[in-house]
Amino acid sequence: MGRELQGVLYYYLTNVRHAFLIFWLVIVAIFILSIVLDALVGGENMTIHFNLSFPIYIFAAALGFIVVKSTLPYLIKMGATRKIIYIGTVIFFIVFSSINALLANDLNWLLRKLTKSEIGGGFIYTNGEQTTTFNHIADFLERDNFLYQIIVDLSLSFFFITVFFIIGLMFYRFGLLGGFLFVGVIAFTFIYGMADGWLAEFFIDIFSDFTIAFFYQLALVGFGVYLLSFFLLRRYTLQ
Repeated sequence: MGRELQGVLYYYLTNVRHAFLIFWLVIVAIFILSIVLDALVGGENMTIHFNLSFPIYIFAAALGFIVVKSTLPYLIKMGATRKIIYIGTVIFFIVFSSINALLANDLNWLLRKLTKSEIGGGFIYTNGEQTTTFNHIADFLERDNFLYQIIVDLSLSFFFITVFFIIGLMFYRFGLLGGFLFVGVIAFTFIYGMADGWLAEFFIDIFSDFTIAFFYQLALVGFGVYLLSFFLLRRYTLQ
C-alpha cells in the first residue's frame, strides 16, 4: 500500500508540475515587474497593489476540476486502486494548498521588504457610510498576521479544490447534462436562499463574529465535501 500511495503522489507531482511552474513563473514575473517599477518611479506616495490570494484560489479550483479527467484515468490504468487514489488525492490537495499558501504569502512579505512603498488595500468593502480597503481577507480578523494569512489561504484553497473536484466528478460521471444540472441546483439554492433571506442571515451571522475559527470550520467542510466524493470515485470508470 505504501509504495502504491507513493506512486500515486509521484504521478500527481509530475502531472501538475508543468501547470504549477507556468503559474508561478507568471506570478514571479509580475513580482519582479512590481519591484522594477518601484525602483524606477516609486516614491513615498506610491502604493503597490499586489495580492496573490485570489489567483491561488482560482488555480486551486481549476486544478480540482481538471485532475478528474487528466489524472484519474491514468492512475487507474497504472493499476492503482480507487481507495489508494482517494487517499493520495486528498494528501496531494492538502500539500498543494499548503505550498501555494506559503509561496503567495512569502512573496507578499518579500515585496514589502524589498520596496520602499507600502502595499495598500487592493479591494474595497463598503458598509453604509464606512469604506474599508483591504489587501487580504485576514485583514478582517481580530488579529492580522502572517500565520493567519497562511491559514486563510490554505483553508480557502483546500475548500475550492475539493468543491470543484466533486463538480468535475459529476460532469465525468453523468456528462454535461448531469454536471450542469448539479451546478444549477447549487446556484438555484444559493439564489433562493438569498432571496428568501435565510442564507443572507447565515452570512450576516458569520461575519458579525468573524474569527479565525471560521476558516478551521471551512477546512472541515472541505474535508466533508471530499468524503462525499468517495461515492462518485468508487464508481469511476474509464471512458
